[in-house]
Amino acid sequence: MSADPVTVVELPNRVPYGFHAFFVNEEQLAQQAEEQ
Repeated sequence: MSADPVTVVELPNRVPYGFHAFFVNEEQLAQQAEEQ
């Protein structure tokens, strides 16, 4: 995984301050892929 942005998404509206994102690390992604 890279520390740099993977993509940039331009949103048509301002994102509220209360909006949060959920981040997972490479190990968690691999584990989720194995479970499916």
